[in-house]
Amino acid sequence: MNNIGTVSVVRIPKFVSILLRAETKANASVFYVPPPCVAAAIMEAMEVELDLVVCITKGIPQHDMVRVKAALNQ
Repeated sequence: MNNIGTVSVVRIPKFVSILLRAETKANASVFYVPPPCVAAAIMEAMEVELDLVVCITKGIPQHDMVRVKAALNQ
């Protein structure tokens, strides 16, 4: 990991936070996070206005996704 929170694997940067991706102009993200963290990760992606977000997690609490859906509809 370098000093700005990224790790490069096969020349593709991996970020510890979506907020650190600004310098690369990335427009998509894939999340592999535990269920309690999914809503926060998606909301963070919404803040930076990514074009595509893929979340690979099972067992996400329904009330978290209801909150995310309401934010997406605004």
